[in-house]
Amino acid sequence: MQTATANAGKFNAVNTERFFKEISHFFERPEGVLLEIAQNAHRAGATTLNIKIDKDKNTLTAEDNGHGADSVAPMFCLADSAWSKEVEEGQMPAGWGLFYLMAISERVAYQSAFGYVEVDCNRFLGVHEYREGLFGLIKPNEKATGFRLVANLKEGVAARLTDLCEQWKSPWNYPSNLSYFPLDIVINGMRVERHSLSEKIEGGYTTLEYKPGCTIYLKPLSRGRLFRDGKAIYDHIGVVFHGIPINVCRNFYAYSEVFIDVTEGCPLTPVLPYRTAIKKDEKLEEMCEYIRQYIVDTIVQEMESGLSNYMDEMG
Repeated sequence: MQTATANAGKFNAVNTERFFKEISHFFERPEGVLLEIAQNAHRAGATTLNIKIDKDKNTLTAEDNGHGADSVAPMFCLADSAWSKEVEEGQMPAGWGLFYLMAISERVAYQSAFGYVEVDCNRFLGVHEYREGLFGLIKPNEKATGFRLVANLKEGVAARLTDLCEQWKSPWNYPSNLSYFPLDIVINGMRVERHSLSEKIEGGYTTLEYKPGCTIYLKPLSRGRLFRDGKAIYDHIGVVFHGIPINVCRNFYAYSEVFIDVTEGCPLTPVLPYRTAIKKDEKLEEMCEYIRQYIVDTIVQEMESGLSNYMDEMG
């Protein structure tokens, strides 16, 4: 049976039109767009990110002081990327971020080194001809330093984002998803409190330098809870991958055994495009074996030390 993606002459591996029309259903939570915006700012070398959410006007404005974008092509090409080689190899950008924003917006205006462009999100996602003519909408003379966007959000989205930010103010909440990025983030005048996994040292965690840019924080007395029958319990591992928290949340703190802070390279593989999990591959197995061997060596050393002390006492 022939379909729209196949005929006698050629075959298209992706039904582009249907994919773009359904793309809004790929995104679970509108608040995830804040993480995407912060991630892009971090990759662009920004030190500050200012976000304003107006629930009355239903708008989102974000501006950073990074190196900006000199071309819109990678921004509007799904799975494309124009990041540096270091970012490409170390962080594995999926090229989905701004599609996340457009899926929850009616219109979005972008401004940077390329100039200014305003996009009708519904037409961009639903009309092929509109996407093809997008370059004609660019105003190259209206350049700006850094990167700035103004989004007219879909109904209810701004209120949801505002409620989330209000929750972050509570002293009972654990760090927000934006807390681990090494930049100053302000949302509606409220500075997002910055955190680092290095704080685990104060809780008695053992620090292991696994690889350059990758630090392991091992919870005290976790020897019997991290491994079962010689195999790692992956649900007990939390990761901050280049500022993105994975399994680092309020509920996770109660039973976590290991936290891993990745600031350079890619010693672990995040599951793309959203990075909400770490892939259970050979990289993770190698790291868990490193931790297991450290625990074994520590136990052996303690046993030998205890035996030595006993023999000295028996003298």
